Amino acid sequence: MRDIEDVDGPGVDSSLEESLRNWGVKELTDIQCKALEAGVANGQSMVVCAPTSSGKTLVGELAIFNGVSKGLRALYLVSHKALAAQKFEDFEHRFGEVSGNSQATVALSTGDREEGDLQADILVATYEKALVLILAEQVNLRSCVVVADELQIIGDE
Repeated sequence: MRDIEDVDGPGVDSSLEESLRNWGVKELTDIQCKALEAGVANGQSMVVCAPTSSGKTLVGELAIFNGVSKGLRALYLVSHKALAAQKFEDFEHRFGEVSGNSQATVALSTGDREEGDLQADILVATYEKALVLILAEQVNLRSCVVVADELQIIGDE
């Protein structure tokens, strides 16, 4: 673990450090430090493969923070409706109106549950619903940061 002040990398600046503090993050795991050093806070694409509880979710949130701060939308993909609902609530508290320091609008789309505007800054969606939105041209991947959670289950029957 390293203090957030001791981490450096492309895109790591006082704004990011302040947001991390506001999120209650004081220290970063090795995975999070490596992702920052590799440029996740500067728009660098990456695949993070690490054990459970190593901090992968925060890496995705750092990518979202970077994208939204540069005027891009973010699409957060999850496998299950229950996880989508949880991430929607988490992102409302981290980025949205509930945070007290709103940085972005947040929406949820799972097929049977829709909350917020589909054109929100951050859209949490299941893989199936996101595919429908992309094919219907309601989500433009060219101006969007995509964070995919749980990639290992994509190939599952």
